[in-house]
Amino acid sequence: MKIIISEAEALHIKAICDIQVESFSRLYNEVPVRNHGKLHPSGPQFNERSREINKFMADEYVKVRQNPDYLFSANPALIANFRSILDIFADEAEFDTEVVTSIMLKIDLVLFVSEHIN
Repeated sequence: MKIIISEAEALHIKAICDIQVESFSRLYNEVPVRNHGKLHPSGPQFNERSREINKFMADEYVKVRQNPDYLFSANPALIANFRSILDIFADEAEFDTEVVTSIMLKIDLVLFVSEHIN
């Protein structure tokens, strides 16, 4: 499915990507989860897996940042994560409510179609 986005939508998508790349990069570079490591023998594996996931998500958001159209063909989990973050920041002053609503509707459409095709 081809989703066409406006320039304003692309700018909003890039702004959310900037937030997410910073967030996942920060998580990736943080000190490992100490409590889990002390309490469970698989602590090192848990920490490594968490780092891999954070790096993967940061990389995916970089791809979307470079090409906002990529969002609508990405993994449904990434699309759903993006929508959740967009929902959180929807009321921020720098985001236009109409543009945010339009992006959310497009995301919902993509998620609906992907859920019913697979």
